[in-house]
Amino acid sequence: MRGNWICTFVALFALLLFAVQPAAAAHIDEGGSDPVWVGVNDTLLTFPDAQPDLHDGMTYAPVRTIAEAMGASVLWVPSTEIVQLYKDGRHITLDPPHSVLKTDDGTQHEAALYLQNQRLMAPVRLVGEGFGYAVSFHREGGPITRLTDSAASLSDEQFAAQNQDRIAAEKATWREEHQPKPAPEPPKPEKTVYLTFDDGPNEYTAQILDTLKDQGVTATFFVLGPQLQKHPDLAKRMVNDGYTVGLHGMTHDSSKIYRTAQTVVQEMEDDNTILTQTTGLRSAVMRVPYGSKPWMPQAYRDATVAAGYHMWDWNVDSYDSRSNSRTADETYAEITRQVPGKKEAVILMHDKKSTADALPRIIQWLKDNGYGFERIYGSTPPVNFWNDER
Repeated sequence: MRGNWICTFVALFALLLFAVQPAAAAHIDEGGSDPVWVGVNDTLLTFPDAQPDLHDGMTYAPVRTIAEAMGASVLWVPSTEIVQLYKDGRHITLDPPHSVLKTDDGTQHEAALYLQNQRLMAPVRLVGEGFGYAVSFHREGGPITRLTDSAASLSDEQFAAQNQDRIAAEKATWREEHQPKPAPEPPKPEKTVYLTFDDGPNEYTAQILDTLKDQGVTATFFVLGPQLQKHPDLAKRMVNDGYTVGLHGMTHDSSKIYRTAQTVVQEMEDDNTILTQTTGLRSAVMRVPYGSKPWMPQAYRDATVAAGYHMWDWNVDSYDSRSNSRTADETYAEITRQVPGKKEAVILMHDKKSTADALPRIIQWLKDNGYGFERIYGSTPPVNFWNDER
């Protein structure tokens, strides 16, 4: 094991001594916070590959670059695996295998002497103090670790001001390169289903909401104004649980709502007013009773569009409202018969007991067949019998 360490260290330290220095690169930091800069006297140092970082609360930097900036020479002793730094009759001994830095007065310091990008890293403060430099650390304008002796002419404040533009530019580059990468979005299913429920809220809506929450899927509810007034808490729950609440009018009576284009608009406006009073929200999506064809000719559709509404029908009918004797099994069978082959399925259901009972099986079948669940937004291109995508 020791022989392997010697071979590795020989190769890497040779690179440390003889590598050609390219242009400066962005700083990196062990902890992922802002980088740290190092100066010797009045010079802010440039580190071409291995960059200063904060390690165990101390600034570390490549030995070679620090030594050159101080005018020190570097000697590596292969037989002992030790690095010696010499300057003006003083010396510092770096012993990487034993994590020890020793100054010429015999003082030994434990230090994590490690390699970064094939460069030996050492604590700047201990190296600087070993050669008689004063060491300062200033967070403002940096952070900057600076070594100074009698050759320095700038105060720390002047030094920071002199280098503020460079530090700001390098810091911006570092942050851009090291900002967290957003987690990749999971691939969207190739098939989409919109679960829609009409005529609520009522005594069965809570069961439907419970199932949606338990199954982790979303849906859209087209609600009637009078039902909102009867069940305001359910309307609030729809909104709070993150479902879309659309409009279904007031009367559900074709002889009343379809008298004119304006009566359609007025029923939606009245429904919307109650929705706003109940939940604080206003909706832009609507579904007219019994479907839009033939009830919504061009003039009627133009009127609702002018009022700000987007009209939805369906392309899968559960037929759950055909009779009061409709069973959960029949509703499940009808939906699973009609959905296959559709890349976008808009399923018409109602807030009924049989539908609420069938819903867990319906959702599981849709999941098993590769459907992703979406709710309708005002920006979602409408699906209706007229192919009117306004």
